[in-house]
Amino acid sequence: MFRKTALAIAFIAVAVLITMANADQPFDKFLVGEVYRGPPVMPDFQGRDRDFKNYRTRIRNGIKEGPNFAGRYKVIQFGCGTGCSVVIVADVSTGRVYSFPHGGEYDQELRLDYRISSNLIRAWWVPNPDNIDRCSGEDFLLTDGHFVSLGRVGPAKCRRFD
Repeated sequence: MFRKTALAIAFIAVAVLITMANADQPFDKFLVGEVYRGPPVMPDFQGRDRDFKNYRTRIRNGIKEGPNFAGRYKVIQFGCGTGCSVVIVADVSTGRVYSFPHGGEYDQELRLDYRISSNLIRAWWVPNPDNIDRCSGEDFLLTDGHFVSLGRVGPAKCRRFD
């Protein structure tokens, strides 16, 4: 029994170290090709993108502004109450809409850091509203329409993005 417990603890420790090593990657490590400069394509709210129909005005307005993330995507973030925000990512070249893994009432004070030249997006949020100076963070790569986690950190002192 002791060996199984020790092995489980060792496995968890290694997983934590790998997660910490992958978190907080530089944006220029994940550069994308060209920035989409064509006409914006609107989502199909009657079909493929019907789950996002309630947010269609915000999504359409965001797409019209053009890409701001990973060459062809628009990150659209808007409030849903005190400290609450919803994040939707839309492909400006196809109109396809994606949910971001964080947002809503459980990810208070959500802050995002991203670049048009990189498919890395960094999220920081307050997991416990009783301690607003402590944040959790997670880095993601947008790959083939999926947000792949590079690791989660925290809770730690909240970061401020420049």
